[in-house]
Amino acid sequence: MNTNLNTKTENLAKPLLPAVESGIELTKGMKVFFIGEKAPMEVKAVSENFAICTRDLHRWYDADLLKHRVEMSAYMSFTEAYNDLKNEKIYTIIDLKNNIRGPHNMVFSSFDFKKQKEINYLLSALEIGEVEISKRNQCDYNLDFERTLNQ
Repeated sequence: MNTNLNTKTENLAKPLLPAVESGIELTKGMKVFFIGEKAPMEVKAVSENFAICTRDLHRWYDADLLKHRVEMSAYMSFTEAYNDLKNEKIYTIIDLKNNIRGPHNMVFSSFDFKKQKEINYLLSALEIGEVEISKRNQCDYNLDFERTLNQ
């Protein structure tokens, strides 16, 4: 980890006021649904500008992702891809100000989304502009308000 970032953002990783988007207050631990996705994600960190959500990889819900890894020759089969990735987290970063979400823009991710400390570090890096949401892989922040509120 970049030690400069740690000293500059020491206070950013601490809990900030919950983000409010269209009347829904995003808080750590909350389950949220996105339009077109079957599985909910858990809000792991929130700041005034960003929220980071994760969930476990699911063999069926994430079949397209696993098939893509095979097509890109990262794995020889769907089963091999699943077995290698089954303990990894699926994540998304929500930019609450720009109404978008997606993965970060780092080519070689060094963030372990199973560790809260690393999620907090990423949130701090987003706040100071050292990391951004990928422009190539971003999409609209398409929160499914009905399913999120009715769980």
